[in-house]
Amino acid sequence: MRLHAPPLHTALLLTAAHALAGAAHAQTEPATCPANLGMPTNHATQNPQQQHQQLRQLAALAGACEHNASYHAYRGMLLLTLGANTQALEALEKALMLNPDLPGAQLDYAQALALAGQKTAARNILQSVLQRPDFPAALRPQLQPIEPASNPAWRWNAQLQILRGHETNLANATSTQNITLLLPNGPVTIALADTERPRTGSASKAQAQGQLTLPLPTGGLQLYASYLGRQTSNPASAADPTQLEAGAAWAVAVGTGTLVGTVVAQHLHIARQATYRDTTLSFKYETAPQWAACQWVPELGTSHPSYSTSPVLNGRYTFARLGLACQRDLYQTRLTLTAGVDTPQDNARPGGTRQRQEVQLRHDRLVVNTQLGLWARYNRSQDATAFSPLLGNLKTDTRLTSLGVALWHPVNKSLSLGLELERTTQRSNNTINNIHNQTLYAGARWVLQ
Repeated sequence: MRLHAPPLHTALLLTAAHALAGAAHAQTEPATCPANLGMPTNHATQNPQQQHQQLRQLAALAGACEHNASYHAYRGMLLLTLGANTQALEALEKALMLNPDLPGAQLDYAQALALAGQKTAARNILQSVLQRPDFPAALRPQLQPIEPASNPAWRWNAQLQILRGHETNLANATSTQNITLLLPNGPVTIALADTERPRTGSASKAQAQGQLTLPLPTGGLQLYASYLGRQTSNPASAADPTQLEAGAAWAVAVGTGTLVGTVVAQHLHIARQATYRDTTLSFKYETAPQWAACQWVPELGTSHPSYSTSPVLNGRYTFARLGLACQRDLYQTRLTLTAGVDTPQDNARPGGTRQRQEVQLRHDRLVVNTQLGLWARYNRSQDATAFSPLLGNLKTDTRLTSLGVALWHPVNKSLSLGLELERTTQRSNNTINNIHNQTLYAGARWVLQ
């Protein structure tokens, strides 16, 4: 989660950048780097697809124009317009290193710094540009009032997603057909009832989420809530889950990065009966982007899982997490490593203390105006003590892997159509935990803001 400060008059800054473009482009270009770099005169009226096309054209000139300030300035302006602020900062910094007096790049750099929460630096740069004798007089009064409003306004956005699809294991039932129990008179194999076997069928999923964000001079406050529900065509074949979540996050600038504190409450209902809830408190530090436009995100947290129907399973989960987020022009990649300990509240809990490790990898990329998402997840849970005397000295060791792909194509600014496919496999030495499921869903997504 990243909270950004409000933009410093985006339209005005870009207007000033174009007004000063002549000064930016008049410098001598290397022979192998085009003089005009393919810059359109009507950039402000281009749609995102055209702007992405401009980025691809600039990428082909990267080698020839590496030492050209105008090249990096124009690339930074495109990235800033598309909302890729981290990459825009990197490009604009290169432009100003090559030519510190490039006025259009200075204004765009001030805009990018403001979006990153570095308002003091942004104001200093803007004031220096305002003092230039060649700055357009008509724009000077409009750019001077840059102090934040005394009563900062809340911002909101919401998303609704409706999907229809198919699952091979609607109730996440075990794939094991029988289990062996160690009784005093010897082992006994028991076949599971047909009602406990995996059920294949179609289902509908609805997801709604919304958030309120209050930008502050040194960070921000965010409140959010979400709903996720599934309804099968044959309710008797599976217990349909409903998940409710609400939380708050507070961010403050610390050093060169941002410290974020988060509290989240989650409730799970199955067949309209409350079965699980937890409250998680965590703190993470989002470092400033470093090499290859990547940032490290260390995090510490604790949660209290509670099972309404089986209180003996209640515990406390404490975890440490390290994330690595990398973002470029057309893609974003996130890697997350988590290690934690789940301590039982009741010493009689089957399995006792559990050690958990998790690895998550997600890659999102824009392909021909379609958002492609790929993800993989690996989770391992290890019990410290035997699960049950009926299973002998077996200490449960369970591993889960999940692979997925999603395609979302925008129809307009608010509506996108998409397809999501995921395969999940859980294997364990306690065979009752062996679970397999494949899902395929298609539907629509609406974004409001």
